[in-house]
Amino acid sequence: MNKLLQWDKRLAIKFQQKFDLSNYQMLWVAFLKGLLIGAIIL
Repeated sequence: MNKLLQWDKRLAIKFQQKFDLSNYQMLWVAFLKGLLIGAIIL
């Protein structure tokens, strides 16, 4: 489980650096991703 969390953190950091996003922008990305997945499930 710990390896999965470390992998997810590294992936988020790479994504943030690649698109030059702030922490606040990353929160919005996560929020919109959640809305999208929720809409698909419904």
